[in-house]
Amino acid sequence: MSGNGNRIFTREGIPVLLVLLILTGATYVWFGFPYALFFLFLFLLGLILFRDPQCKVPAAPLAILSPASGKVVSITETSDPWMNRAAIRIRI
Repeated sequence: MSGNGNRIFTREGIPVLLVLLILTGATYVWFGFPYALFFLFLFLLGLILFRDPQCKVPAAPLAILSPASGKVVSITETSDPWMNRAAIRIRI
């Protein structure tokens, strides 16, 4: 489960989203729709950036938990050019 309970958005993002929503409405009323599109775009971008998806935490005691949601695309062995040693590359 998420750290913020049943929220859809993070606690830090709610004030930013409210300000962007107010700016979108005010710009639409005072300057018209074409100018409000800029703030509408920022608001929609904020909806994506400040989302808080529900995550399932594995019950295994030594399980690895990623801080980001994603899908592992590949796991390959490679060499680290800076440390000159073998490494494992995990692509998400």
